[in-house]
Amino acid sequence: MIRWTRHEDGTKGTTEAAQSHHGLVLKAFWKTVRIMWSVWESHPHALVWDEEGQKPRLLDIHRTHGGLVGLPEGRGIYYTGNAEADATPEAQAGYEAYEAEQAAERRALEDARAKRLMEAEAREPRKGRWVKIAKGRKYPKGLEGFCFWTGGGKWGPRAGVQIGEESGEVIWIALGNLEAIPA
Repeated sequence: MIRWTRHEDGTKGTTEAAQSHHGLVLKAFWKTVRIMWSVWESHPHALVWDEEGQKPRLLDIHRTHGGLVGLPEGRGIYYTGNAEADATPEAQAGYEAYEAEQAAERRALEDARAKRLMEAEAREPRKGRWVKIAKGRKYPKGLEGFCFWTGGGKWGPRAGVQIGEESGEVIWIALGNLEAIPA
C-alpha cells in the first residue's frame, strides 16, 4: 500500500491525501536519482503490479503529480508518499509469470543471437578450411580450394589457396573475396 500526502505550492500545510495500490505493491525501496546535473537524492520507490497492463510499473513516490497515480491533480499540487510491500498472492503470481515470460524471451533472443554468430563464424574463411571464391575480378567465382595460409598484405588481409585437392596451383587472393564452404 502507498500512503500519499498532498502538498500545495505556496502553502505551509500538508494534508493526508489518499492511500492507493492496496495489495499491489511488490517491492518498496529507496533509489538514488539525479535531479540536477551534479545533484543526487534518494527517493522512495515502489514496484507495483499493474492489473490492466499485466506488467509491473515502477513509481517514484517522492514527488509526483496526481495524474501519474490516479489522484486528484491541480495547479501547484503534488504528492509525496511512502510504501510498504503488501502484494496479494494473485499479484505476486502475476508478477512471477511476467518475469518468467520475460526471461524466456531473453533466452530466445540470446539463443538466436548465438546461432547467428555461429553461422557467421562457419562462413568465415580461415586457414585450414575449404573455401570458394565469392567475389573479385581476377579469378572465376565459384572456384574452390584449400586455404593454407592467411596473413596481412599491402592492401589488407590475404589468403593463400591451393586449387583442387591434388593440383599444385596456388593463388593469392584478398581474404574478403573468399567464403568458407560448410563442412
